[in-house]
Amino acid sequence: MALVLADASRLTAAGAATLSLSIFILLFAVSSNWSSRMVLSVGPIYVLIFGLFHFGLMWTTGFLGAAALGPIGKENLAWIYSVQGRQALILACWGILAFTCGLVLAPSLPAAPPAAPQRGDKLQRLGVFGVLISVAGAAMWGYSVLSVGGIRALQGGYLKFLESAQTPMVAYGTWALGLGLALSQLGNTRTRIMGGALFLSFALVAFPLGLRGAVLFPVATWLTTRHRLGRRTPLWLVATVGVGALILSAIVRATRVSQADALVPKTFLDAVSGSISELGFSLYPTVATMRWSASGEPPAGFSSFYIVPLRFLERLLGLPVPPGESDPRIFNVVMQAREGAVGGSPVAEANHAMGMPGVLLVMFVIGVVLGLATRFEKQQIALLPVIALPLFINVRNSFAPVPVQMLLGLLGVWIVMKTDMATRSAPAKKTWEYERQS
Repeated sequence: MALVLADASRLTAAGAATLSLSIFILLFAVSSNWSSRMVLSVGPIYVLIFGLFHFGLMWTTGFLGAAALGPIGKENLAWIYSVQGRQALILACWGILAFTCGLVLAPSLPAAPPAAPQRGDKLQRLGVFGVLISVAGAAMWGYSVLSVGGIRALQGGYLKFLESAQTPMVAYGTWALGLGLALSQLGNTRTRIMGGALFLSFALVAFPLGLRGAVLFPVATWLTTRHRLGRRTPLWLVATVGVGALILSAIVRATRVSQADALVPKTFLDAVSGSISELGFSLYPTVATMRWSASGEPPAGFSSFYIVPLRFLERLLGLPVPPGESDPRIFNVVMQAREGAVGGSPVAEANHAMGMPGVLLVMFVIGVVLGLATRFEKQQIALLPVIALPLFINVRNSFAPVPVQMLLGLLGVWIVMKTDMATRSAPAKKTWEYERQS
């Protein structure tokens, strides 16, 4: 493995782009075939998201040159042409290969999807629960925006919004909106429409603001949940909307950072390649961690993957706990302090933890977890978006909130299912007592 990374210096830009694109196509096909040739299943969708966010910049610069970036971002391009840029790309290829191995080694999918939910059953209750989560998420998001200036906070552009309103409440509000959208699909038509309308209202604000991930990851989770429920979405429609989103994203990108100086892309190719390039900047955190390790910095260990429960336990035991915004055990805190607001990546965080073995281990486990999640049936399908959404978000973010988001989602679904069981058992108990008295 180390030899493969060492040989990265021999790759040209076009060679690196060709290598990563070939691996991406192969693994997308493998994961789709494992999913009974259903490309909207959770495995292929994860491979697609991972590929765009880790290989996109290499694809556009390798095949189209630096001009693919347009007027924004050329000054930040040196790292993609460096040896460490090639090594990071190869490491990401190994990572998505490990993910696919974990996915296909997990038990295979059940043969048929469950029947559509009927009124009053557990799936319908879970669908209504999804709508309620969406309402709570919208309230959290709205309160956060109002607390930092309301409409003025939205009019200031992407960077000003991040500075003023990028709080845990905004993050968890966005997560709740995404989870609610997916869970609402378990309900009847009215429930699905309500969940979709709530998220669409949010997307019409978030996407033009530049918060594309806040829209992309929930929509991906929504698609995989619909697929698992047996509700087919035409691929031509998904592709059309996806291309349209890339074009719109390019226009948003051109205006969100510097409204006065930005240039709107002039051609279809400029728009699509520019958007894919910007998504692919998520490879940079991996480049940064490779640079740190090359300077002699030892592996940080895996504490960043369970840091939130660890901090809670430390507080419970009365141990000293540093403030969250300065705790060096939190990966995004380290990345923010050393490289700026560049996001994160499971590959970067695992490489920071234990180098290449860490990447293979983490990505393999993610593949196994998502592979097992696709086996849920009936009301257990509610667990699929609970597990998938945090892992989709993690593709370009720190892993720290993933366990908490999963735990909150699992707790909510469990409460709804237990409430349903209690409601159903109550009449039976009364009837038994009446018969005994008579």
